[in-house]
Amino acid sequence: MEWAAAAWTAGSIVGCGSDLPWWFWLVLMLAASPWLVVASMRRSVMMMALLVACLLLSAGRAARATQVVSSTDIRCWMGASQSGPARLRLQVGSRRGDGRRWCVVLAWNELDEFNPVFDTEIQTSTNRWHTASGQVLLKADGIALTTGSTIDASGRCRTGLGRDDRLATFEVFGTTHIQHVDSPPLWRRWIDGIRRRVCDVLSAPPLHRGHTRSVVSTIVLGHRDGLWNEVSRPFRTTGTAHLLAVSGLHLAVLCGIALTASRWCGTSIRRGSIMVVLVTAIMLVVAQVRTPLARAGLMVLVAAGFSSLRWRMSAGSVLALAAIAIEIENPRAVVDIGFQLSFTVVAALIYLFPAWSRRVAVVGIQRSAFVESTRATTTAWLVATPIAAHHFGMYSLLGIPATLLLFPMVAGILVIGYLRILLSAWIFASDGSAHVLNVVASVLWGSVLILDRMPGSGINITSPSWAWVLAAEMAGFGIMLGNRRTTRLLSGLGLVVLWLVASTT
Repeated sequence: MEWAAAAWTAGSIVGCGSDLPWWFWLVLMLAASPWLVVASMRRSVMMMALLVACLLLSAGRAARATQVVSSTDIRCWMGASQSGPARLRLQVGSRRGDGRRWCVVLAWNELDEFNPVFDTEIQTSTNRWHTASGQVLLKADGIALTTGSTIDASGRCRTGLGRDDRLATFEVFGTTHIQHVDSPPLWRRWIDGIRRRVCDVLSAPPLHRGHTRSVVSTIVLGHRDGLWNEVSRPFRTTGTAHLLAVSGLHLAVLCGIALTASRWCGTSIRRGSIMVVLVTAIMLVVAQVRTPLARAGLMVLVAAGFSSLRWRMSAGSVLALAAIAIEIENPRAVVDIGFQLSFTVVAALIYLFPAWSRRVAVVGIQRSAFVESTRATTTAWLVATPIAAHHFGMYSLLGIPATLLLFPMVAGILVIGYLRILLSAWIFASDGSAHVLNVVASVLWGSVLILDRMPGSGINITSPSWAWVLAAEMAGFGIMLGNRRTTRLLSGLGLVVLWLVASTT
């Protein structure tokens, strides 16, 4: 399963980064079908045939999903320029941290050259619509949109953006330029309503406004308000931005508390696993689901489902299934930093961290909870920092100690925040938890600001290439897995040299 997920991910990367149309991969798949059928009958090459099939299918799906419209169609409704007015029919998707939304392009409409879109009302004719597929990044500041709804929007489109030059953005300037065609399904409106009510309950007074409320709502529910950029900046520069992103770390804290409480009550392991599933389902409903939380939630639900059937699956197989599911839903997720950091860090904790612990156990180093947590944090830092440096052009030497210092406060805010939501009907408990949140969030915010002013925080560099990232990852692997002391020393020296080269270029 792990190799199939790796092939599917490689195909998604190829499909997103290649200029080849989706039908090219279909033709290639059909041409390779006889060989794949014959190869699948031979046990020695069966796995290779499966991997090739996964790669071609994934590449074709990614190419189709990331291709907004063909270049000929772009010239029809935008002219020769890469920026111009357009009218699109979109299905509203998930919201990003900057407020923009990923939207699926359903169709585009021809525009009159003599009648600019911004000077007319939205037309109702249907004979000038042309089917299209792909995604655009919608910018509609101050306009309320519901995920899953279908809209006709008039605005300005820009193409040729992003690292792969295939990203298109679509900006709408007012509510009069949007017409709702179809409402989202009932379950989507129900979940959105729950999330709004839960956010209002969590943010209600006496919780302080400003940075305190922004930090609390971000950590507990993943809700990002207008202060998000200001709040997240010191966390990024100190290498602790992962503490703000609602992910498997936050879900593990809540599930751990649920398991501990169930054991104190003397319940069985089976009932404890049911509690974990309930906690996961509640968090997926009330929190903003982004790639890290989606990955963690899928892993818990898949593992619990197979466990209920008395089927045992390895953690790597569960992670592989989650990766394939997310890529099928959104192939472009593979180029987002959230996907890359979430899956690489978890894969490192599944495969590298146990091997590192076994190696040091042979040497005779005594295990303890603090040493194990420090080693796990170091593993995540060695794997995640090169990728973050590639995307952000910044790294921090304080990532490991800052994470160990701030995590207890983040866990406290998470637990107390959910307690306030659950006890909202009890005014005394709700107000008391709000006062505790004010204190803990203020201490957390003051601590991260102090860390941000310390040397080694927020070192700006030129964004390194993926070749540099691969070399840095290999050096980190050598530090963790090297059996000989010479190998570990050379790997550490190589990692230092790589960071010095990146810092001086």
